Amino acid sequence: MFVVYSPEGNSRIRSLDTLPELKMSKSHHASEEDELDRETFKLNERSSSPEYIPSAVHKYNKIQNSDERKLVVKAYEIMSQPVINIRSSELLSYAWQLMKKSNISHLPVRNEVGNLVGIVSSYEILTRVILDKEDKFEEVRSQSVKDVMINNVVTTKSETDIRKVAYVMSFYKISCVPIMSEAGDVIGIVTVADILKRVSEDPPLKLYI
Repeated sequence: MFVVYSPEGNSRIRSLDTLPELKMSKSHHASEEDELDRETFKLNERSSSPEYIPSAVHKYNKIQNSDERKLVVKAYEIMSQPVINIRSSELLSYAWQLMKKSNISHLPVRNEVGNLVGIVSSYEILTRVILDKEDKFEEVRSQSVKDVMINNVVTTKSETDIRKVAYVMSFYKISCVPIMSEAGDVIGIVTVADILKRVSEDPPLKLYI
């Protein structure tokens, strides 16, 4: 089951066959190249180091030739956690600092009473600011998180099959899906990078509904 959170409240998506149209900001819709650039922007430096590439290839080949096979089924198996949140009233400079400090690209946004009302990514911030050589804000075109955040946030539960997560991400052209607890707390995030990372580490990937 998927639930869409927004400042106006939340609503359930009952069937993947009839996904509702959601109003997303123009910056939230991007080409496949932009999606990959957005996700790789804040990946751990280790993954892009020269030493890591041969290691990843070796690991891939080793698992591929092994009789051992792992089934990747649920969102909790690949989600990133813990999750850092931010309030909608915070400044963009603070959101950027949080992302840099924690090496992340997405921040779920909460209102004053703690409800999920949006999500902001490094992409939304970087399209509205100018950074100096030290990655500090030189010019800010929009001051607060609520000015740039995505208002409609598609979420799901930790037990959701990741094929369904990937389908929803593809349909809405979004780069992440927050994972919610029964109490309504964000307990994880599944990003495009998380899916690609698992595919590269555990081939051949088998998914079942």
